Amino acid sequence: MQLHIDEAAGTARSTSYYCVTQATPDLPLQVIVTGHYKDTFHRVDGAWWFDSRIMFVDQVGDVSQHLKF
Repeated sequence: MQLHIDEAAGTARSTSYYCVTQATPDLPLQVIVTGHYKDTFHRVDGAWWFDSRIMFVDQVGDVSQHLKF
């Protein structure tokens, strides 16, 4: 994770990374999606509040069995 804080402005932004794995009876454990989030925050009365999140999908693998019920 990368975190950038502007104390004077009371704002912050971060970049976080994610990796989704999956295994099924027919498929071994494998990475099916990777990506990152770009988030923004602001401070009110000393507490940090979440403002926004943008989700980026960087790579997609075999998702043919993902979220099948």
